[in-house]
Amino acid sequence: MKLVRVFSSVFVFSTIVLQGCGSGGSDSQEEVINTDYSQLKAATLQTEPLAKATQSDTFIEYLKNGLRLRLQGQARPFDLAEQGAVANDSASGFSGTNVHVSGVDEADFVKYDGEYLYIAQSPSYVFFTSDAQGAILEEARGKDHGIRILKTSPSQATVSEVAHIDFEDESLALSQLYLVSNEQGGTSDVASISHTQLNDWNASFVAPDWRWQSGLTQIKLFDVSTPDSPQISWNLELEGNLEGSRKIGNTLYLITRYIPSIQALNDDPITLLEQEDNERLILSTAASDLLPHYSVGDGEVLPLVRSGDCYAPENINPSEGYADVLTITALDLAAKQIVSSVCLNAKVDGIYSSLDSLYLGGSHGSTWTEGARLTALHKFGLNSGEIEYRGSGAVPGFMGWQDPAFRMDEYQGDLRIVTTESTFTGEPLHRLNVLRERGDSRELELVASLPNSDQPAAIGKPGEDIYAVRFQEERAFVVTFERIDPLYVIDLSIPEQPRIAGELEVPGFSSYLHPVGDNYLLSIGQEVIDERNFGGVKFELFDVSDIENPSSVNSHVVGERGSWTNASYDLRSISFLQNGSEQLRVALPIVVYDTITMDHKSEYFDWTFSGLQLLEINGLNGGGVQLDLAGHLVTEHRDGQQSFIGSGGDGRSILHDDSVFFVYGDQVWSSFWDSPSVSVGPL
Repeated sequence: MKLVRVFSSVFVFSTIVLQGCGSGGSDSQEEVINTDYSQLKAATLQTEPLAKATQSDTFIEYLKNGLRLRLQGQARPFDLAEQGAVANDSASGFSGTNVHVSGVDEADFVKYDGEYLYIAQSPSYVFFTSDAQGAILEEARGKDHGIRILKTSPSQATVSEVAHIDFEDESLALSQLYLVSNEQGGTSDVASISHTQLNDWNASFVAPDWRWQSGLTQIKLFDVSTPDSPQISWNLELEGNLEGSRKIGNTLYLITRYIPSIQALNDDPITLLEQEDNERLILSTAASDLLPHYSVGDGEVLPLVRSGDCYAPENINPSEGYADVLTITALDLAAKQIVSSVCLNAKVDGIYSSLDSLYLGGSHGSTWTEGARLTALHKFGLNSGEIEYRGSGAVPGFMGWQDPAFRMDEYQGDLRIVTTESTFTGEPLHRLNVLRERGDSRELELVASLPNSDQPAAIGKPGEDIYAVRFQEERAFVVTFERIDPLYVIDLSIPEQPRIAGELEVPGFSSYLHPVGDNYLLSIGQEVIDERNFGGVKFELFDVSDIENPSSVNSHVVGERGSWTNASYDLRSISFLQNGSEQLRVALPIVVYDTITMDHKSEYFDWTFSGLQLLEINGLNGGGVQLDLAGHLVTEHRDGQQSFIGSGGDGRSILHDDSVFFVYGDQVWSSFWDSPSVSVGPL
C-alpha cells in the first residue's frame, strides 16, 4: 500500500492587499500578490535553546518562507550523516551487528539471532564471480527483492535457505533490518525499513508520481516465529526521507526528513503571472499540508506531527525561512504502534544516540565566507519511547566529512565532541569539547575545551587532519595524519580538566580504532610508503594500559598499493567474537593487490584476491598479547577471474563458535575458523 494524500485545491488568500481602482469612488477592487522575495533569507544555524511552536501561524509562515526561498534556489537541505557502527565484542557464542553504544542497535542489511540469518536483498546487489556462476545469478536478476531467511549449522559451518519474503515494489530501496525480541529473548519478528531513493535533490520537484517531495519511509514487520513460513504482521508508511534509526530494546527511533511541497507549484516560474500563481498556492496551503503524515496498513492517512509538536527557534525572524521538518518518531515494535513523535525545524547533519539520549548536530559557516564555522547540538531524552527535548548548545568548528557522529560520545550525562576549525593560516585547529545540561535552562553549557590556557598543546601536528576518534569512558583516542600517524590519548577522568596524557608516533595511519578491554587498542588503517603513495592494509595493536606512555605491541600489513577494506568507511563490516578469556577473533572484508610479474621481469601492482580477512588477538589473559593473522576466506581470486569484480566490498561476516559465515550482497560463503581456505559457497 502506498500512502497517498489528497491536497486541498481551495484558495484562501490570507495576505492579499486590496487597492481601489477606477474613478468616481468605484468599489472595484483587485488583488495584489507580493512576489518579491528579495528580503527573505535562509535561517541561520540555531545555537540557542529551541521552543515548541506555540505560535502556529508564525511557525507555518517560517515553513512557507522556506518554500519561497527554495523557488530561488536557496535553502538546500543538509544530509544527515549516519554514524558508523563500532564493534560489539560478543561473548554469546556468535557475533552481532557492530554498534557504537552497547545496547543501542543499528540497522544493517544482515541480522543474525544465533540460529537464522536474515539478509535484505535488492536487485542492485546482483554481481558475478565467474562466467559459470554469473550465468546462474543472471537468472535471478530483477526477482530477488526481499528478505532471505537461512538456517545456520555452526557445527558443520553450513547454511540452508528456509524461506524468502518477496517485495514486489522495487521503487523503495530495502537495505535495513532489525530483529524484534519476544519475552523469552528469541526472535518474534524481523523489521524491514525501505525508503525512496532520490539521487538528486531536485528530482522530486518533477517526479509525477509523488505528492510530496521528500519521498516515503516504510516499515514492515514479518512474524518469523515459524521461520519457514513468515507472515506480514504490520505495515507503516511515513512521509519523509529516512535519515537514520536506532533501536533500544524493542523501541525503534526513526529520524526522517520531510520537505514540504505543494503539488501544483511551478518550480521554475519565469513570468510574473507564474510567480503570482505560485504565491497564491503558497498562501492558500493549509498548515496540515506542510507537515508529514503516516498510515498503517490500509488505514486512513493521519498527521505524524502537528505544529505544536515541533521545536523551532524561540524568536522566529519573519524574514527568515527553513522548510525542512526533521521528525523523530518512536515505535514500539512489540506492540506495533507509534509511541510519540516530535519534529525539529533546524539544520542538522549528524546523529548520535546513547541509551538515554539522542543528539542531532549541525555545522554551518566557514572562515572565508560566513564567519567562523560552528556546530549546533540539540539533545533529546529517550524514555521508553517518550521523546523529550532537553536542550541545545554550540561549539566552534565542525565535525568532519566522514561519520561526524563518531566524534560524539555521552558519558555520565556529559557530551564529549571533537571538532575541527579552519584558521586564517589554513592550519586545522582540532578541539575536544565537553558540554553539560544546565539545570532547566535547556542549554548545553560548554564546561571544558582542549587545548586551553592550562593545556595549550595542540591535538595534531601542523597540517594534520583527524582520521579516527574513539571514546572509551574516561579516555579518548584521536589519530591525526599528514605524513606520520600520531595517536593521542586524552584523559577525561576530570571532565572539566581534559588533558593530553600520552602520544605515540607510528608510520601509516589509522581510520578505525577499537578498544580491546581496558589495556589495548586495535587499529585498522593503511601503510604509507611515501608522501604520495599508500601501501597495503595495516593492522596494529597498541598497549594503552599506561595512558602516559602508549606503545605498539605489533603490526601486520596485508597486500600492497591498491589494497583496501570497506571497514575504513563502513564499520558494520567488522565482526568480533570473544573466544574464551585468551582470544578475540576479528573478521572484515578485504581486497588485496600484490606485485604481478610479467615476462619474468616487469612488475606492477594489480588485484590478486578478495574475501574475508581473519585476525586474532591472543594472550589477553596474561599470556603475552599478540596480534596474529589467521588467514583468508577467499571469494574471488585472480587465477579464476582476470578482473576485479568486487566481492570484497560491502560484506558482512558472522562468527559463531568455530564457524565463519561471510555475506556479500545476498550470497553466503562459509568455513571453519581454523581452515578458512576450505570454504563452501556462494549459496
